[in-house]
Amino acid sequence: MNYVSEKGASDLGAGIGNCKNLINLSITVFSKFKIGEEGACGLGSGIGNCINLEKVFLYLCYNKIGDRGAAGLGVGIGRCKNLKILEINLQSNDIGAKGSFELGIQLKNCFNLHNLILNLSNNKIGARDNSFMLNQLSKCQILESLKLDNDFSNNAQLINDSNSNQTISLCKEQMGFQKLKILNLRFYQCLGVVDIGQNNCTNLQNFELYLFYVQQENDVIRGLKSCSNLSSLSITLNSSTFTDDRINSFCQEILNCDKLNNLQLNLNQIGLTAQQVFNISNSLRNLNNLRTLSLSLKGNKFGDQGVLSLFPLLECSSKILSLSIFLNENSINQQAALELGIQLSKCQFKILKLDVSGNTILEGYYTLKRKLYKVLKLIKMSLLADY
Repeated sequence: MNYVSEKGASDLGAGIGNCKNLINLSITVFSKFKIGEEGACGLGSGIGNCINLEKVFLYLCYNKIGDRGAAGLGVGIGRCKNLKILEINLQSNDIGAKGSFELGIQLKNCFNLHNLILNLSNNKIGARDNSFMLNQLSKCQILESLKLDNDFSNNAQLINDSNSNQTISLCKEQMGFQKLKILNLRFYQCLGVVDIGQNNCTNLQNFELYLFYVQQENDVIRGLKSCSNLSSLSITLNSSTFTDDRINSFCQEILNCDKLNNLQLNLNQIGLTAQQVFNISNSLRNLNNLRTLSLSLKGNKFGDQGVLSLFPLLECSSKILSLSIFLNENSINQQAALELGIQLSKCQFKILKLDVSGNTILEGYYTLKRKLYKVLKLIKMSLLADY
């Protein structure tokens, strides 16, 4: 780990600026708040002189570069017109809306960018700022892979500002992100819907969405129908409350992705009822191209009836080759677990993983395991339980 002072960062930038033929550059400086705006601007100036750069990896976590430092880095990076791969980690740097705005304005100038990873978590950047950033990045017309990570949770003003628009829009204009194939969005303390919009991301193949501590009562996501080529989808929702209408809307969005062959749903500790589990199960059975399914329902306390609510899905699972179900801490008793085992034994999975730990299965573990071994085409099986 390197500890670099403000002056040291500026000097480092000056030195890098003299290496005008650089193609690849990686800088990692965790200085525990020693680098401020001057040091970041110095680094940005140096990077901007290396116009032949194609790959840049920049890690400046836990400093205090602020808005001006973020803007200075952006100006430098924006000069690198040949840049194809960019990874920036500015976690915990006292960056606000202005810094995010300036960074977005500059990053759109990297029009040859193929792959971008941007971590802005633990700053003062809200939903509207993320929308602006995404709208700017949509102008990188050949961008194929994007990961954006932001954590709102340490900013009480952003969290409690109920008058602000909390929708996170990927693109204001239609036909955005047309080359994008991989998209990973991680938002913490999310207050609003993630809106893909119309006719955007039409070539998207792999989409991962993480929403932790979701607080709004409206839809979680809109516009998946635009992603007509989506084959792999992963959605993680934690610590929220879902009404029946909200669950139904969520399921309908997933059903719009009729080419899905890989689906991962992590719906942990969101207070799902047995009826809501049934609605999810009944919806997923209609995904005819699904081959791999991972369903995590930990900590919902829906009891035995919730387990039985999975049966509509299992009864129509003949095309699913790999199934993972996580039912930890759901107040499930032995009899319901055994009935689940009987239903699973009628299926034809090649890979099966079942986790029922944190329930009251106890001596039923071995009976359940014997039932699972009756799955006809099973190649690999994993069972986790308390016994």
